[in-house]
Amino acid sequence: MKKLFYGYLILSAILSIVLILSGCNLVTSTEKSQANIEIPDGWIQLKTDNFSIYLPKSWKGGNAQEFASMVNTQFEITPTETANPDNKPLLVFWAYDTASASEVPSAFNVLRVISDISSLADYMDTSYKNIEAASKELDSKYKAVEQQILKMGNYSQVARTITSQELLGNSLSMAQYIIKDGTIYWIMTFSAAQKEFDASINNFDRAIQTTILK
Repeated sequence: MKKLFYGYLILSAILSIVLILSGCNLVTSTEKSQANIEIPDGWIQLKTDNFSIYLPKSWKGGNAQEFASMVNTQFEITPTETANPDNKPLLVFWAYDTASASEVPSAFNVLRVISDISSLADYMDTSYKNIEAASKELDSKYKAVEQQILKMGNYSQVARTITSQELLGNSLSMAQYIIKDGTIYWIMTFSAAQKEFDASINNFDRAIQTTILK
């Protein structure tokens, strides 16, 4: 059971990492504060040097190095190193819900990249195609449920895509949020078993509005 738990966390991270387009690089950016967003009671702030988010208190997470250390302990591999020839972590942040009732946990990860694609809509479409291709490689049944650009809290434009798929024999859904800041793209992805996803999607939307991007 524990192997399945960690294996799912790795696969959910891999499905996000494949969204990094050819020619994209890790970057730093100015802080974007969400100070005017109301934080729900019982939520806690999880943060690294580059990112923070409020989530229900049952969630735990950390930076790419902590994720790599956890994976090394279980599998003796480090996906955040093998995915990048310069040995720079591709993940800015990762987290999972310790209260998940499913055998696979609700999970969350964040990528921060730079791209010469000038349009958020074009980047979203390209990301969609990359997810579709990656799902075929993993022999995963994949379906886009919803795709739109909308205002969320203090963010005037967020590319929001919801997908469903079969992975490791489980019915899963993903909510991906892309925020553009100049040439910087923040890619934030929640994933969960179908039943937990349906019950949590409103919280996922709310959590994105509490983020601070640096």
